Amino acid sequence: GVDPGEGTPGLVGLVDDDDVGAQACADQFVGVTERPPVIQFVVDTSGSMNWVAGTERLPRAGERSKWDITREALVSAIGNMPDAAAVGLSFFPNTSGAGPECHRPLAAAPIERLTPEQRALIERVNAAQAAIGGTPTHAAYEFGVAQLEASTLAGSRFLVLITDGIPTFTRDCGGDGGTRVDGAPLVASVE
Repeated sequence: GVDPGEGTPGLVGLVDDDDVGAQACADQFVGVTERPPVIQFVVDTSGSMNWVAGTERLPRAGERSKWDITREALVSAIGNMPDAAAVGLSFFPNTSGAGPECHRPLAAAPIERLTPEQRALIERVNAAQAAIGGTPTHAAYEFGVAQLEASTLAGSRFLVLITDGIPTFTRDCGGDGGTRVDGAPLVASVE
């Protein structure tokens, strides 16, 4: 601000107005409304998550799988989030089937604020999840988006998709679960 006795403009360089120097500035405080995040994690737990990162083999003594690393990262990230954050968690695949059963629209942990109960649920489902099956990324992504859209919780919305590879099932579960499918429809859906 400007002390009228000093005659020093308080907005130097912001406006080109000769009258600014003669005016006094007043401090203003504007309240900021916190917008806690609403986050849907969509996590790949396909069979390749059992492999050591950068390989196509299972861990040997002292090594960890991609799923072990991902599980630990989720626990750490969510554990450090404020209670006001809302978090949901879904895994893909969430069935070992193929064809129309490559992905079921089920949340492992529905989106809720991080109460002690929600944190315990997320830890429980995360610890119990095994990595097996193909990669229905498109169906899982669209389910995650639907979860965010259905949530009535206030806050900025985010979808975090964690995957180690290419989709092996289409949105409608076409494919054999082991062979790459066209990712262009997924990319178009994201756009």
